[in-house]
Amino acid sequence: MSPTNFSEITLAAGGVTTASVPKLKDDSSNWGAYKTRMLASVAACGLMRYLSGTARPPRPLKLNTDGAPVKPNGSLADEDDVEEYEMKVNSHIQKHTIVMQQMVASMSDMMLARTQASGKANTAAGMWEELMHRQN
Repeated sequence: MSPTNFSEITLAAGGVTTASVPKLKDDSSNWGAYKTRMLASVAACGLMRYLSGTARPPRPLKLNTDGAPVKPNGSLADEDDVEEYEMKVNSHIQKHTIVMQQMVASMSDMMLARTQASGKANTAAGMWEELMHRQN
Protein backbone atom coordinates (compact mmCIF):
# COMPACT_ATOMS: atom_id res chain seq x y z
CA MET A 1 0.00 0.00 0.00
CA SER A 2 1.18 3.48 -0.68
CA PRO A 3 1.71 5.94 2.18
CA THR A 4 -1.27 7.96 0.96
CA ASN A 5 -3.56 5.11 2.07
CA PHE A 6 -2.59 5.61 5.70
CA SER A 7 -3.33 8.26 8.26
CA GLU A 8 -1.02 9.01 11.16
CA ILE A 9 -2.11 11.68 13.59
CA THR A 10 0.12 13.09 16.32
CA LEU A 11 -1.96 14.04 19.31
CA ALA A 12 -1.47 17.54 20.65
CA ALA A 13 -2.19 16.47 24.22
CA GLY A 14 0.56 14.33 25.67
CA GLY A 15 2.53 13.95 22.45
CA VAL A 16 1.07 10.48 21.84
CA THR A 17 1.05 9.22 18.26
CA THR A 18 -1.87 7.10 17.16
CA ALA A 19 -1.37 3.97 15.11
CA SER A 20 -1.61 4.15 11.36
CA VAL A 21 -5.11 3.37 10.21
CA PRO A 22 -5.70 2.45 6.56
CA LYS A 23 -8.41 4.38 4.79
CA LEU A 24 -11.79 2.73 4.88
CA LYS A 25 -12.52 1.77 1.30
CA ASP A 26 -15.68 2.93 -0.48
CA ASP A 27 -16.99 -0.64 -0.55
CA SER A 28 -15.94 -1.27 3.09
CA SER A 29 -14.07 -4.38 1.99
CA ASN A 30 -11.39 -3.62 4.61
CA TRP A 31 -13.89 -2.94 7.43
CA GLY A 32 -12.49 -5.64 9.74
CA ALA A 33 -8.95 -4.32 9.63
CA TYR A 34 -10.16 -0.71 9.75
CA LYS A 35 -12.37 -1.30 12.79
CA THR A 36 -9.63 -3.17 14.69
CA ARG A 37 -7.00 -0.52 13.98
CA MET A 38 -9.33 2.40 14.69
CA LEU A 39 -10.43 0.95 18.02
CA ALA A 40 -6.84 0.18 18.99
CA SER A 41 -5.69 3.65 18.00
CA VAL A 42 -8.42 5.43 19.96
CA ALA A 43 -8.11 3.11 22.98
CA ALA A 44 -4.33 3.54 23.11
CA CYS A 45 -4.88 7.26 23.58
CA GLY A 46 -7.49 6.76 26.31
CA LEU A 47 -10.25 8.31 24.19
CA MET A 48 -12.77 5.48 23.82
CA ARG A 49 -15.46 7.44 25.68
CA TYR A 50 -15.50 9.94 22.81
CA LEU A 51 -16.06 7.14 20.31
CA SER A 52 -18.79 5.52 22.41
CA GLY A 53 -20.50 8.82 23.12
CA THR A 54 -20.16 8.57 26.91
CA ALA A 55 -17.69 11.46 27.31
CA ARG A 56 -19.51 14.52 28.60
CA PRO A 57 -18.34 18.12 28.63
CA PRO A 58 -17.79 19.71 32.02
CA ARG A 59 -20.88 21.12 33.67
CA PRO A 60 -21.14 24.84 33.07
CA LEU A 61 -20.70 27.24 35.92
CA LYS A 62 -24.04 28.40 37.22
CA LEU A 63 -24.88 32.08 37.34
CA ASN A 64 -26.32 33.89 40.34
CA THR A 65 -29.16 36.42 40.07
CA ASP A 66 -26.63 39.12 39.14
CA GLY A 67 -25.30 36.98 36.29
CA ALA A 68 -21.98 36.28 38.03
CA PRO A 69 -20.56 32.73 37.82
CA VAL A 70 -20.73 30.67 41.00
CA LYS A 71 -19.02 27.46 42.10
CA PRO A 72 -21.07 24.36 42.98
CA ASN A 73 -20.96 25.36 46.66
CA GLY A 74 -22.68 28.66 45.78
CA SER A 75 -19.72 30.95 46.39
CA LEU A 76 -18.65 33.37 43.67
CA ALA A 77 -16.23 31.98 41.13
CA ASP A 78 -13.07 34.00 40.68
CA GLU A 79 -11.00 34.39 37.51
CA ASP A 80 -8.99 31.25 38.32
CA ASP A 81 -12.19 29.20 38.67
CA VAL A 82 -13.47 30.48 35.34
CA GLU A 83 -10.10 29.80 33.71
CA GLU A 84 -10.06 26.26 35.11
CA TYR A 85 -13.54 25.64 33.72
CA GLU A 86 -12.56 26.99 30.30
CA MET A 87 -9.47 24.77 30.26
CA LYS A 88 -11.64 21.72 31.01
CA VAL A 89 -13.99 22.67 28.16
CA ASN A 90 -11.06 23.15 25.79
CA SER A 91 -9.58 19.79 26.81
CA HIS A 92 -12.91 18.06 26.15
CA ILE A 93 -13.21 19.70 22.73
CA GLN A 94 -9.61 18.86 21.84
CA LYS A 95 -9.97 15.18 22.77
CA HIS A 96 -13.23 14.88 20.86
CA THR A 97 -11.70 16.55 17.83
CA ILE A 98 -8.68 14.23 17.92
CA VAL A 99 -10.98 11.22 17.59
CA MET A 100 -13.00 12.88 14.81
CA GLN A 101 -9.81 13.82 12.98
CA GLN A 102 -8.51 10.26 13.20
CA MET A 103 -11.75 9.00 11.67
CA VAL A 104 -12.04 11.67 8.98
CA ALA A 105 -8.40 11.24 7.94
CA SER A 106 -8.88 7.49 7.58
CA MET A 107 -12.02 7.55 5.41
CA SER A 108 -12.23 7.91 1.68
CA ASP A 109 -13.89 11.08 0.44
CA MET A 110 -16.89 9.08 -0.72
CA MET A 111 -17.28 7.31 2.64
CA LEU A 112 -16.96 10.62 4.45
CA ALA A 113 -19.66 12.13 2.23
CA ARG A 114 -21.96 9.20 2.98
CA THR A 115 -21.38 9.60 6.70
CA GLN A 116 -22.01 13.34 6.51
CA ALA A 117 -25.21 12.76 4.54
CA SER A 118 -26.55 10.66 7.43
CA GLY A 119 -26.62 13.76 9.62
CA LYS A 120 -24.48 12.07 12.28
CA ALA A 121 -21.14 13.58 11.33
CA ASN A 122 -21.21 16.29 14.01
CA THR A 123 -19.80 13.94 16.69
CA ALA A 124 -17.23 11.17 16.73
CA ALA A 125 -19.77 8.83 18.32
CA GLY A 126 -22.33 9.65 15.63
CA MET A 127 -19.83 9.02 12.86
CA TRP A 128 -18.79 5.72 14.44
CA GLU A 129 -22.43 4.68 14.88
CA GLU A 130 -23.10 5.40 11.21
CA LEU A 131 -20.05 3.42 10.10
CA MET A 132 -21.08 0.48 12.28
CA HIS A 133 -24.65 0.68 10.90
CA ARG A 134 -23.36 0.55 7.33
CA GLN A 135 -21.62 -2.75 8.07
CA ASN A 136 -24.80 -4.55 9.20
